[in-house]
Formats: sequence, C-alpha cells, structure tokens
Amino acid sequence: MYGPSGLGKTHLLHAIGHMIKKENKKAVIVYQTADRFVQEFIHAIRFNKTHFFESKYKNIDVLLMDDIQFISHKEQTQEAFFHIFNTLHQARKQIVCTSDALPGEMAGLAQRMRSRLEWGLVADISMPTLETKIAIVKKKAELYQESLPDSVAESIARSVTSSIRELEGALIRVLACASLTRQPITQELVDKVLFKNTTMQQRIVVDLPKIARCVMNHLSVSLAELRSEKRDKEISRARHIAFYLMKKHTHKSLKEIGAFLARKDHTTVLHAYEKINDSQKNDAQLQQVLIELEKLLEV
Repeated sequence: MYGPSGLGKTHLLHAIGHMIKKENKKAVIVYQTADRFVQEFIHAIRFNKTHFFESKYKNIDVLLMDDIQFISHKEQTQEAFFHIFNTLHQARKQIVCTSDALPGEMAGLAQRMRSRLEWGLVADISMPTLETKIAIVKKKAELYQESLPDSVAESIARSVTSSIRELEGALIRVLACASLTRQPITQELVDKVLFKNTTMQQRIVVDLPKIARCVMNHLSVSLAELRSEKRDKEISRARHIAFYLMKKHTHKSLKEIGAFLARKDHTTVLHAYEKINDSQKNDAQLQQVLIELEKLLEV
C-alpha cells in the first residue's frame, strides 16, 4: 500500500493484523516499522545475534512492514529483508508493506527489492473525496459527543487537502474554540478559527508548473529547453534539478513528472533524482542552488 503520509496506511496494517488474529488466534503476526527493523538489524550485527534476528522473522505467519522506504540506501539491511521476504514467500506466508511511493519510484532501492515488492497487489491510498471527508469529520465529531451541521462539516472538510491527520486537527481546533469560548459551532466560528488571515495563512501550492517556472527563472532556461533533447551541461543540469524538485515536493508519479517535461521513460526522472540527491552531498554550489530554489517555492 502506498500513498502520502497521514492517509491511514498504518491503521490499515493494524486492521489487517487484528482481522487475521480474529480468524486465526494461533497466527504469529509481526508488525514492524522499517526504521525499527533497521535498528534491530544493526543491533543484531553489533552483538553477533543475526541468527536470532533471522529466526524471529523467518518463523512467522504474517509480516506487516510499515514505511518500507526507510530501508532505501541501506544495502545490508535490504539484503537481510530480501532473504526474509524470499523465505516467507516460499513458505506461502503473508507479507504486507506500506510506503510513501510506488516501489518503482523509491530512490536507493535495489532492483531485485523493487521487483519483489511489485509481485503482489499494489494499492494506491489516495486522499478521500469530499463526501468521504465530510463523513469522517462528522464521525470524528460524534466521538467527541458533538453533532455538526452539514454545512459546517463540509466547510471543515474543504479546509484540508493533504491528510486525514490535518483534517482531524482542524476539527479539534474548532471544537476546542467552541468549548473554551462557550459558543455554538457555527459557520462563523469555523471561518474565524480556520480561515482567519486567509491571505497570509493559506497553503502554498507547489505543483509541476510552479517548480518549472522557478527553475526557468533562476537558472535562465526556457520550458522548451527543459523539454528538449539538448544535453548541454547547463540545460541538462537544470532539467535534473527540476525533476529532483518535482519528485521531492509533489505527489505526482514518475510517469506524470516525466510526461510534463516530455519524457516517455519514467526511469529518467528517477535517475535525475538520485543523481542530484547524491551530488548535493559533496557539492556546496549545488546545495546553495537547491536552497535558493526551495525558498522561491515558498513564495
């Protein structure tokens, strides 16, 4: 399952675990975050306990791995997970992973790991529709023993476009203000809490055209040049930087980003992202360019 943060992937993992346990009480289920998996593997190597580490994961029925993207760029950890994956898969055990991107779009992931993660069902967890967000707001309000008018619930739902966590945060702010000031929950209160100083506080939208404009203006290239096949050093560098920023700051797929700059092969985008990401670590000038561009994106 892949998608942006805050859309409930972890909740779905836990729901899967609870449902399996309900149907089979003897099932051995392990939920683990990739970050903790990495730390556990490092600890096993440090104290010469890799055998116990491998036994723990190879003798289970269900592995629920959260945020698998955190094993990117960690070759030895990927090797360990690769062997665990193969063992469980050959034993017809269940593996469920979550990430913030498609396996093919994760930088720093070995090709054989990508292919393994793409073997089964790949599910896109995207932001719910307005109607679903309204239902979520009303359901959350009921948990706080509040009943919201439809218009108020819709207004709160429309105020958030990025994640369910932020949606719940917006609702809590409205409920807290109503409770502290002893006011009824009205449209006026919602406007006051969520939309005050709108011009100053409104969310900055960073999309593909905006990133392209910033790169064009800052690096003195045209959109036609970015979309061209020209391989001049400056144009090629600007194109790679554009791809890097587009992947980093939007939720667009590699295919969509590539298409925006007239590239049919999405691996071109991934290659550019990895190249800029690696180069900036030892290139102070490139670091400065990226800092300046990211400041421009905030305007």
